[in-house]
Amino acid sequence: MKRELGLTLTLAAAAVMTAGMLGGCGKASSGQGGREEVRLMVWSPSEDQSKDSG
Repeated sequence: MKRELGLTLTLAAAAVMTAGMLGGCGKASSGQGGREEVRLMVWSPSEDQSKDSG
């Protein structure tokens, strides 16, 4: 009984994880093919910055 329940839960968990992974494989809804321009600003201590960039 316990073995059957364990196997059933394992298979159900595997099916849910597989469905979740395949759900992200759909087409992008934006007109640029899923790409967008992003400006990334990284904060760091002034001691770690080069003298050239201030």
